Amino acid sequence: MKVSFLVKVFVVVLIALFFVVGNSVCCLAKAKYVFMAQSVYPGPTVSNGSKCFLEWMNRVEKATNGEVKFKKFYGHQLVGIRQSLEALQRGTLDVLYSASYWTGAIPESNFQWLPFSAKGTEHSIHIFRQTLGGRLFAAAYRDHGAEVVACIPVSIESLMCKRPVYSVKDYKGLKLRSGSVVWNSMWKKMGAVPVMMSGAEQYTALKQGVIDGTVYPIYTIKTYKFHEVTKYMMMPGILDPVETFVW
Repeated sequence: MKVSFLVKVFVVVLIALFFVVGNSVCCLAKAKYVFMAQSVYPGPTVSNGSKCFLEWMNRVEKATNGEVKFKKFYGHQLVGIRQSLEALQRGTLDVLYSASYWTGAIPESNFQWLPFSAKGTEHSIHIFRQTLGGRLFAAAYRDHGAEVVACIPVSIESLMCKRPVYSVKDYKGLKLRSGSVVWNSMWKKMGAVPVMMSGAEQYTALKQGVIDGTVYPIYTIKTYKFHEVTKYMMMPGILDPVETFVW
């Protein structure tokens, strides 16, 4: 009796999977254009940036009546963050949502990470959309075979740390996450030890003691659960950056 019941359950699950996968494949088959799209951040339930990216893709699919479809990936599901720019150039990846983590290859993108460079969200958007800096930023990506489709504000970024930081001397010896050449240089000059890593790696790195702190959007104290692995937050924030959709 139990075996018969389990067999029935198994068959029902298989049928459900068939319809889910079948509908997904059918939708992709009907599309004229299918693009591989990845956010370097965790999925939309965790990352507000990924949530915006998903909304953008959904709107594009709706506006094109399904002729354009995206195969959606998050974190490192398709390619790693360090390989993502090269993946765009090779065509392995068509659309990427990310901050500018390739400052070694594209030095012009360093200006995004200058502390206190923007006076707020509107000013940050203005810099990227209406100034020479923004035009140079887009042109530099174009030179590497990538087109900047959109720039969106993220959140004020603040230092979240295991130890309190009240002055420059408190940075000495701290292992701090870095995502750019600018931050590498700044942390070193302040006596800290920069550790390069992607946003998706931070929680584990903080938990295991690989880093002592990170500068990241304030909302992630909850969504990334940084409150579990840090004790202090520096206010006011240090950055008000934007992130980009790159095609």
